[in-house]
Amino acid sequence: MYTLVSIVVLTWNGKPLLKENLPSIIEAASFHHKDNEIIVVDNGSSDETAEMITRSFPKIRLIRLETNCSVGYAFNIGIKACRHSIVIILANDVRVTHNFLSPLVRHFSDPNIFAVNTLSLGEDAEREKKPVSLSFLPYPGHAAYSKKKLELLGGFHPLYAPFYFEDRDLGHRAWKRGWPTLVEPESIIFHKGEATIKKMHRPSVEKIKFRNRLFFFLTCHDKATTMIFPIGAAILQAILSFRWYLLSSLVTVVARRKEIIAKREEDIPFWIFSDRKIARIIETKQPEERRERFDGTRVSNVHFEP
Repeated sequence: MYTLVSIVVLTWNGKPLLKENLPSIIEAASFHHKDNEIIVVDNGSSDETAEMITRSFPKIRLIRLETNCSVGYAFNIGIKACRHSIVIILANDVRVTHNFLSPLVRHFSDPNIFAVNTLSLGEDAEREKKPVSLSFLPYPGHAAYSKKKLELLGGFHPLYAPFYFEDRDLGHRAWKRGWPTLVEPESIIFHKGEATIKKMHRPSVEKIKFRNRLFFFLTCHDKATTMIFPIGAAILQAILSFRWYLLSSLVTVVARRKEIIAKREEDIPFWIFSDRKIARIIETKQPEERRERFDGTRVSNVHFEP
C-alpha cells in the first residue's frame, strides 16, 4: 500500500530553475504513485513564472501570491493546501532522482517521526554508502514532513520573516516535543543552494541571517548558558570579521523582545526534552543508545552509525 505525498515547491523569479528542475519532480512523483500531487507556490514573481507553469506544466497545482511574502508564510500557504499526510518541501533549485520518494516515505510508519532529510549531492559527487542517521534539523528545501505535526507546531513561525532559520526553528521545536528528524541516504537530490537569495543585496541578507540566529537562540534554547555562549560567539565573530553593520540587528532584537517572550511561553509547555538531551541522543557513539526511541522502545527499521 502506497502512502501518497504532496510536494510543495516554492519559487520567486525562478522561471529558468523551474523549467530545469520540475520535470525531474514530476517524473519522481509519478514513479512513486500516479495520485501524488505537486504544488508550486509562486511567491510574487515578476518573471512570468505562473504563465510558464500554466502553459508547460498544466497538471501542477499553482498557488500565486500577489506580493512577495516571507519564505515561511509562503510555505505555510502551500502546506495548508496539501491533500496528503506527508509533505515534501523543495526549493526551486532542487533536482531529484526518480526514486527519491520511497526511501523517505517508509519512515513515516513510525508515528514519532517529524521529518526525513534527503541526501544532497553535487552534480559530480559519488554517494557514500551510509546508514540512516539522526539529524538535528530538517534540511532547508529538500525534506519530507508529517503534515499533522507541521500543523501541531503551527508551521513555520512568522518571527523569522522574510527568511533564514525558520526551518531550524521548526525542526528544533519538533525535537523538543520528542519528534526526531532522520537523514535517509538512499533518497538522492541535487541542490544548488541559495540560488534565489544570491540575487539579493548581500549585506542585507547577512543582517537578516544574524538577527534570526539570535531569535533562534533566544526562543528555542532552554537554558541561559545555551543562549549566552552562542550569542556571544556570534557577536564576537561579527566584530572580528569587521562586519560591524551586523550589530545593528541587536536593536531589532531588543525592540521585538515581547514577540520573543511570547513565542517562548507558547512553546515551553510542550518541551519534554532539553537541548542537552537532544544533543546526547544525536551525538552519542554508542550504537545501542542510538537505537533507543524516546519512549524506550527499539527502532527496528533504522540502523544508526556507531
